[in-house]
Amino acid sequence: MEQTKAPAAKGAFFIRGQNLWSKKDMIRAAVGMVGFFIGRASFFGVINPAAAAFITCFVGSGPQFYCAVLFVFAGLATKLRGLELIKYVCLIGALTAAHLIITKKKFRPGIARRAVMASAAALLCGAGACLAGGLGLYFLLMAVLEGVLVFCLTFFLKRAVRVFTQGRRRVLAAEDVAGAAVMCGLIVAGAADIYIGSVSLRVFLAALVVLSAGFMAGCAFGAMAGLLLGLMLYFTRYMDIGTVNLLATSGIFAGLVRRHGKLPAMATFLVGGTGMTLIMQRAPPDLEWLVSSLSGAVVFLLMPYDFNFKVSSSPNAAMENAGDYIERVRKLTVRRLTDFSEMFENLGKTIRGLSEKREVRANTVVAGTFDRPYSSEEAGKLIDTLADKVCAGCDRKKFCWQHNFYDTYEAAFALLSVLERRGNAAAEDLPGKFQCLNAEKFAAGANELFGIYKLERKWRNQLMEAREVAVQQLSGVGEMVGRLAEEIEPCINFHEDIEERLLNGLERAGIHVESVVVFSDRNGRYAADINRCGEQCVTRGDMNARVCAKIAGVMSGLVGKKMRPAHEYGCRRAGGRCELEITEEQRFKILCGISSVKKIGSEKSGDSFTNMQMRDGKYLLALSDGMGSGAKAQRESGTVIELLENFMEVGFNVELAVKIINSVLTLKSGDESFQTLDICVVDLYGGTAEFNKIGAAASFLLRGSEVHIIKSSGLPIGILSAITPEVSTKKVESGDYILMVTDGVLDAGGGSEWLADALGGYKAARSGTSSPHELADFVLDEAVRRAGGNVRDDMTALAARVR
Repeated sequence: MEQTKAPAAKGAFFIRGQNLWSKKDMIRAAVGMVGFFIGRASFFGVINPAAAAFITCFVGSGPQFYCAVLFVFAGLATKLRGLELIKYVCLIGALTAAHLIITKKKFRPGIARRAVMASAAALLCGAGACLAGGLGLYFLLMAVLEGVLVFCLTFFLKRAVRVFTQGRRRVLAAEDVAGAAVMCGLIVAGAADIYIGSVSLRVFLAALVVLSAGFMAGCAFGAMAGLLLGLMLYFTRYMDIGTVNLLATSGIFAGLVRRHGKLPAMATFLVGGTGMTLIMQRAPPDLEWLVSSLSGAVVFLLMPYDFNFKVSSSPNAAMENAGDYIERVRKLTVRRLTDFSEMFENLGKTIRGLSEKREVRANTVVAGTFDRPYSSEEAGKLIDTLADKVCAGCDRKKFCWQHNFYDTYEAAFALLSVLERRGNAAAEDLPGKFQCLNAEKFAAGANELFGIYKLERKWRNQLMEAREVAVQQLSGVGEMVGRLAEEIEPCINFHEDIEERLLNGLERAGIHVESVVVFSDRNGRYAADINRCGEQCVTRGDMNARVCAKIAGVMSGLVGKKMRPAHEYGCRRAGGRCELEITEEQRFKILCGISSVKKIGSEKSGDSFTNMQMRDGKYLLALSDGMGSGAKAQRESGTVIELLENFMEVGFNVELAVKIINSVLTLKSGDESFQTLDICVVDLYGGTAEFNKIGAAASFLLRGSEVHIIKSSGLPIGILSAITPEVSTKKVESGDYILMVTDGVLDAGGGSEWLADALGGYKAARSGTSSPHELADFVLDEAVRRAGGNVRDDMTALAARVR
């Protein structure tokens, strides 16, 4: 069997068809090479916690781990000898063992666990070296300090590795800048004793890093970068505390005029730094400092602008801190709960509109009035009550109910049987052997008690039905709240890397935005919320539509899937901002056509229908046939469709929506009335159609010259207290037609087979593509023709074409 090969990523190296390293892998390996300088950054001349922390960032990352280990060890070997070098060899060995175990077990622990692991390994190796070398308490305390520093530096360096390996970033968080500054400080510290001619690599790199940070991210981040870099040099004994302050101040100067370009920023940095040196040290800077700083500034000036990452001074407003994240989750929750509130308000209005309570049929006890026949205990209570109320003042009571008990009881039970059959009884219905002096009074009393009994049971049934309605509705609410919780917590994944790339792409396209949030749902479908300045927005205009389409195109190129604005008119104004939602384009679209004919002599058709796009990438088609015809049937079927729309729009699944609708319909009028419900939900992403039928007529799926019939045999909605739809799932393709009809259409020809044959002939006669409206009209015309023009029931055809 031939196997297709996935295309190699851009920039990947491969040999004989095997993809070895992607471009991202090579970038991570290049970052690992700076481990040489980090391996040379010795703190206080005794420990090097940065070496272990740097290697920890690559644990579990494949070949890049070994690249980092190699260069860190090379750096350590140039600075350490003897027992100190052996200690770090053991530490690297422990981290390598952890890497092998993690790789073999195929799991990736979080950075916190890896930091704890590395810290413990550093502490144990340091303590072991102290014991092996007979070192004193000072070195043991330094081993403890090294363990603590390894833990802290791991988080900083992980942020830095992420900055340098995830491509260009327009928006950097404060933690990102801090991590990058710490790494740069360690690199500068490792290269502190290296000179290129008269240029000190330490001063050269410090000037380049601080100037770049201030220009890229502004004064605050420039000062932070200078402070952290200076502290790294201070800890490694290559700089005094006064020079640390000087670097932090120079970072402020670098960001003061950054909006005017590189040259003003460089000039301000050099002049401000020189002036602060005169003020703080009361002496001009030496020639080495001037030459090295100027060299770093010149290199900064010559660097391509794109190399500066095009960052903004403000962090990403979307995902920068937990408060912003909670605020966005809160907005999402409020939005969904508002939908629920509106839905239940509509539900209450519907129930209030159906104010007539269901009346119980009074023809028989067993079949109509009660859910089950009365028990022997209930019959005994009825007869005892009859004896107490009717026979209380009779002189023959003792004779009838004591001496002749069996004959009297049999006569009373026979009277109950008559009441059960006819609903009323007379004296003539008493057995001949029962000689009662007040037979008319006895029969009248039995009728009265039986009527009270029926009324009591009627209200008891009403109470039970109302309770069942409440239970089903509360169950539905509970299920939806649970689904909402699942929707918010684990299944929304935010993608910061795509956000940054999207910001860069929009910047290059000349589209300026304030913030971007990119996320995906449990199905891996991407979406984005984008905020722009309201002044840039032309709501509902052609310019707005073009800009929105351009933004969607940029995102499509990033995620490799076709994206589109969620709303046809593009974005919307809110609070002085322009908000745009971008969603993933569905694979399929639905076109619908409706055709309907009412019964001869009827004012209105009793059929109702709907077709609507739902928020989760699904499309709803539904058809309801009310009992009979006219305004009443239309009102009842319309109620079913309206409730279904409300539930489905909020996010209920079909089965739960049908159950709640059925429970609501149990409160309707006592007139014998019911509705069929035919539902088809098409997944526009996955290409499946789910047919749910509750007493509905057959539906049809047309694919080419083939016609598939989807039938059901269930009862209509509103008859039984518990109901489950009959479900059939079909795969749909572009060009397929879905046809849903009411039973009036099928009855015109005596069943579903005639319509299947007619549809096959219709498709064969039309080589081209017909519209759904044409198909629906054809079905109705053919049904009316077969009925001889005598339309004896409402007819409706709902046709949909998948494309």
